[in-house]
Amino acid sequence: MGGAAVAMGTRFIATRDHEWHENYKQRIVDSPEWGDVVFPGVYAPIRGLRNSAQAQMDELRPTMTPEEFIVWEEEQIRVSQREGDVENGILVAGQVAAAIHDLPTVAEVIERVVAQAEELLASSSSLRLRS
Repeated sequence: MGGAAVAMGTRFIATRDHEWHENYKQRIVDSPEWGDVVFPGVYAPIRGLRNSAQAQMDELRPTMTPEEFIVWEEEQIRVSQREGDVENGILVAGQVAAAIHDLPTVAEVIERVVAQAEELLASSSSLRLRS
């Protein structure tokens, strides 16, 4: 029936229980459709939310050695996660950010996932019975 797993990193960041700064989590909640972008990461391409730091990356990269750029990028990620600077820090988040509209607890997220899985399984079994 398709997928065997789900990617939930961004959903778990946007919870009341997560340790990252509240501004970061709220920025995920406020993210509009198409508010994300793929950009070169420290080790591989990553997806994040558009802001001034992300826009600055293309200008800075040619002016730095790869090592200097990695240090800058890692620092900008920490700035957003720890200090809550969501304009000057890099915001790592998945494409799903636009579909996140609240900050539940982790327990509530798990309960929702289980309830949705049960609903899908129940509806898929009724479809198979009709076939």
